[in-house]
Amino acid sequence: MLPGIIDPSIAVPPPDYVGYKRSDNSVTVGLNLDFSLWQRSTELERVGLLADNIHHSLDRIESHFLVDSDRESLHQIVEEVQAQFGSRH
Repeated sequence: MLPGIIDPSIAVPPPDYVGYKRSDNSVTVGLNLDFSLWQRSTELERVGLLADNIHHSLDRIESHFLVDSDRESLHQIVEEVQAQFGSRH
């Protein structure tokens, strides 16, 4: 997963995408984050933005590439890491 955080005054952000590569059985998801929102966010808010981006990225992957039980496990891991980070800051 590749969250794009690009200042549109410098470069046009690429479109969001999901790519599947058969040769190595991989999936790549790229969802942009709003640069101005990122820029004015606190460190803790940025962690939340990244966590949301990961959740949305996982949801974009088709079920035959990522089964629902694995997707749910990954969602839970993201939530746990976010909560641990929040409790430390």
